[in-house]
Amino acid sequence: MAYRGVSIGGTNIPVTGASINPTRNLITEQSFGSAGEAKIYDGGVVNTGSFDAAYRVGTIDTYVNSIMNVMAGTVASLPYLTVVIGDETGGISFASTAINSFDLSLNVKDYAKVKLGFVSCAAGTSSSISTVTAYTADIPVASTSQITCSAAGVKFSGITIRGEIPIDQDYYVIGNKQLYGILQSGNGSLSGSLTLASSEWAGLLKAVGDCGNIGTITLTLNTASATCVESTLATVTIDNVKIESGSASGSGRARFDKTINWRAEVNSTTNNNIIS
Repeated sequence: MAYRGVSIGGTNIPVTGASINPTRNLITEQSFGSAGEAKIYDGGVVNTGSFDAAYRVGTIDTYVNSIMNVMAGTVASLPYLTVVIGDETGGISFASTAINSFDLSLNVKDYAKVKLGFVSCAAGTSSSISTVTAYTADIPVASTSQITCSAAGVKFSGITIRGEIPIDQDYYVIGNKQLYGILQSGNGSLSGSLTLASSEWAGLLKAVGDCGNIGTITLTLNTASATCVESTLATVTIDNVKIESGSASGSGRARFDKTINWRAEVNSTTNNNIIS
């Protein structure tokens, strides 16, 4: 029997959605004497995709920290994993796959969400999910979580955090349609945004003033039990944060929206494991 779900490295992951995006990079002959494309051939294949999920301790943080460990230099490269995506009718398995990006977000009236991006250097094969995925572990919600930063006292209505290890999607060799391996093609990056509460002009001054250093951002991800008892599931700490840009806009008597976009340094002494 097959089930709808996603498996990473043999472990079912409770997700809310998944996508697969193969690109075959077709080869076309540039014809001088014909108005159309006279010849088209198969080129190099790149299999990419993503998963959307609620943040759950013991699953999502593993892949987030794997990306951060590479950027910090504590490990040499991203691990090769086998990813299976399927439903009740079947599915596809990708061997030699690396999860190379994450987008973590938390906004008011919502729970903490994560999008994981992957790149595979193997052809997809037929497979399926053979067991039901459990969605039992608690997830963080905005109403009980906290965001703090060096701009003391500032209130926020949302945060996004993005980490990415860029992968060379032109790493081919003659005689092979698939990527020859998972090869990092540039510096990893850690960036994101902070959405300020409507009244927080002081926070916006950080973007327009002489000093754009935020310092440290701390996101405490909390949940509440059935008896309304709060508990901390994880803490995200990001050091050496610099403001990259900002925006503010208002219309009529609607709320005046304010956003700060930031980037953070990542090295051997800073931002190793951002989720604890």
